[in-house]
Amino acid sequence: METKDLIVNEDGYTEFMNTTVARWLAESVHHATFKSFDGTTLSYFYAIPKEHKANIQMFHGFSEGFPRYHEMAYYFYSQGYAFFFLEMRGHGYSERFIDNEDYVYIEDYDKYVEDEKAFYDRIVRDKLYRKPLYLFSFSMGGAVAALFIEKYPEAFRKAVMTSPMLEVKTGSIPWPLVHAVMFYAKRRRMMKTPGPGQHPFDTEHDDYNRDRAISKSRYDYVRGYQVLDHHYRTCCATYAWMDASFKADKKLMRHAKEIQTPILLFSAGADELVEPKAHEEFARKAQNVQLVRYDDSHHEIFSDKYETRLDFYTRIFDFISEP
Repeated sequence: METKDLIVNEDGYTEFMNTTVARWLAESVHHATFKSFDGTTLSYFYAIPKEHKANIQMFHGFSEGFPRYHEMAYYFYSQGYAFFFLEMRGHGYSERFIDNEDYVYIEDYDKYVEDEKAFYDRIVRDKLYRKPLYLFSFSMGGAVAALFIEKYPEAFRKAVMTSPMLEVKTGSIPWPLVHAVMFYAKRRRMMKTPGPGQHPFDTEHDDYNRDRAISKSRYDYVRGYQVLDHHYRTCCATYAWMDASFKADKKLMRHAKEIQTPILLFSAGADELVEPKAHEEFARKAQNVQLVRYDDSHHEIFSDKYETRLDFYTRIFDFISEP
């Protein structure tokens, strides 16, 4: 199927998700759990099409779960790609290490990396059926992906990074002040509390923000899951997550020159959450990066206007289908 015949427009999205994708989720997608490298229980989803030509392991972004990727996973599946989606620790139905389910807590991104490696070793590898495996990542998942392919270069044939969190955008707050705030939080033992500007999920107030995603219907679809299912209300960054993210970004950039995996990197010029300049720096350092920049796009490129999304998916399918 041609990509232009697959990607739905804004007007047809809700009906498409409530009929075609809903049936597919019920009939073809499997949900299970497994024990990671340290005994943590992690949730995952996967589906393998009958016309199975290759595989994709998906690394999601901060505070996300599988519902945000229903549309994308369906596109992959429809084009013959089996997908494997791990809900990272502290997200979705995976085990958490903090009492409040709205909070995202992690001490070190190495745990995210080793969880994805355990997922690959214990679940994904046995279902590849000798077909190639590709990586798709978004935002925070892009940082995890960079760390992963630096450490395990043989796992994926190619990698796609969408608005990867290679440097967190701090706005008008200078880095010396950021470091001072983190130092204070550590001294005051505040690492499991929400960072500046963070707040728990509000089931009553709709905080749709076009600076993150253009598509209101896609926002509403995910929010519907969040309102009905408390597992998907994760939204609040703790000081610990912030500290771990800053350290991960420094580490991945320091080792970027070691990356050999071919990468297709999408950068949003109007991104409010991550720094596009870091994408350019990463592309210069890594050995084989195709950088695609959408100057007017916001963080969630796959929730942008139809023309952008069509180009986005066309480039992905072209990239992973090439030898």
